[in-house]
Amino acid sequence: MTYCTLSADDTWTTHEGTPTGDDLNRLVGGYFDVATVRDGILGALTVWMWEDAKRHHLPVNRIATDLLHQWRRIRPDDYVAGTVVFTGGATAQGDTLPLTDLWLARFIRLGAPSV
Repeated sequence: MTYCTLSADDTWTTHEGTPTGDDLNRLVGGYFDVATVRDGILGALTVWMWEDAKRHHLPVNRIATDLLHQWRRIRPDDYVAGTVVFTGGATAQGDTLPLTDLWLARFIRLGAPSV
């Protein structure tokens, strides 16, 4: 399974494997919140972020904020802070899926390293 992390300073990391809940907590910095984007062409995308990042005054994650504004997953006056994890959608049983090839290609164009 392929997934990506993106820090607020626009540093991308591409990962192989299936992240556990503990992995997601560690990667985003604490207990996570999620937003899901469903695009008819690119497929489903789940954005995992630390629910307390803004309260801890972490910097704005510009790319994640722009993406979630584009799909209207956060209010126009809201923003995402800190590091986020991007995975695919989920199965009916709630299992996390990998990024689709199209989402991964989009992230590579934005600066993510290819796998």
